[in-house]
This record gives sequence, C-alpha cells and structure tokens, in this order.
Amino acid sequence: MHRRLVRLGIIIGGCALAVTAGVARSAKRPANTDTIPEASVHTTADAVAPGSQTENAAASVAPPVEPAIPEGFGLQVAADGLGPPKWKFSVNLGAPPPTLVGKAILVDQGLQMMGIYVDGVEIRRMPVSTGRPTLTTYTLPWNGYVGEYVGTFQSFTGGKADNAWYLYHATGAILIHSAPYYEEDGVKEFYDLDALGNHPASAGCIRLHPDDAQWLTDWRPLNTAITITELPGPIEGLSASG
Repeated sequence: MHRRLVRLGIIIGGCALAVTAGVARSAKRPANTDTIPEASVHTTADAVAPGSQTENAAASVAPPVEPAIPEGFGLQVAADGLGPPKWKFSVNLGAPPPTLVGKAILVDQGLQMMGIYVDGVEIRRMPVSTGRPTLTTYTLPWNGYVGEYVGTFQSFTGGKADNAWYLYHATGAILIHSAPYYEEDGVKEFYDLDALGNHPASAGCIRLHPDDAQWLTDWRPLNTAITITELPGPIEGLSASG
C-alpha cells in the first residue's frame, strides 16, 4: 500500500480535522486480496430405501453437529430437510449487498444499520449513526469501495474518533469511524452512543460503536465494495425539486 505519513488538516463531515495517517484515497475498481475461509455447513445424506442396510448403517452414525447460531440470526432449512442450512437475519436490510462475491458492506440509512457480507451471506450487523438530515450534514447515497485507513483523528472541537476508513468526498471527507469521544487522563468518554441504530447524529460520516469499529478494522475492509442507501424523509434545506 502506497502511503505517505504526514500531518495535515482536512475536512471530515464538514469539520476541520488534524489527522496523522496515510493520505486517504478511494480505490476505483480494486479486487479484494483477503482470503476468507469458506463457512463449514453440513449437508444431509441422499435419501435411502426404508429398512435397507444403508439406512441401518446410517442410523448408527452420530448426526453431524450444526454450526452455532450467532445471536440475532435464524437458521433456515429446506422444506424437504435436504440441502445445506442457510443463515438469514430475522429482519432483512432494505437493499441487497453491492456484490455476491467476496466481501461487501451495506449501510441502510433507513434502519441505521450496517450489514457485513461474505459471498452474499450476512455475517455481522452493526448499528450506525449517519449524517443528520440537513443540507450540509446528510450522508449521500453512494456505491463505491472502502478507501485507505485514516486511523484516529481530532476535530477542531477537541473530540476524537478511532478506526476511521475513507469513503468519498462530499462537503468534506466522509469516513466510517468509531463514535466520537473526549479523552481525559487517558480515559475515553464516548458520546452520542444512544444514536447508534436509532437516528442520524453525525456531520456526514458513518459512526460505529467503538467495539464494532475495531472489529471492522480487524476485518480489513480496504477495497471492499460498499453501498450506502438513501436517507428516507426530507432533508432540511434541500427542496423537493432538487
């Protein structure tokens, strides 16, 4: 990764920030280079004749162990009992992921949720808070790729945020990052955590719970396809005619 370490001032979500990190650039049409192990699922055996030796032998074999069901997920099995089980969230996000191959991210502004996908399967869902519905702060609907890692940045108000990833430039640079916080004597006091999953509260960026922001960084989202849906409802200062 080509990266220049500099100290620079940029505009993030409408706020001037000082960032110590590599210069953020959005990838155009990259390919994911991460190797993701395939999920292990069991398949049922082919049907056999009742009372046959094959059936009797199969009955003596312990049934395969189902994978543990992650919290919030449901396990759907075909009606005839055959075929591999499929993971499905109990409540679907409002749009499909941007790709069914490799990694993908979907930010549903209507639900204020972010879905994480591998090969079209949702593996994690995280509450977010996107931009407030005003002309200068709302988060634009967008399709693209996650850009470079920005890391920790500080706004002119004194607040900080961690694990920031560059997405695109609007009125300022739009990032995915942790909820903002103030730090005193090495202790972080996060604020607006109650907005996550509930309502837009940022100046345009996509905020995550600090634990989820760290998880996303560990997942290495660089060059991952991402879709951000449109924020439903009126935008203050934006006429209906555009």
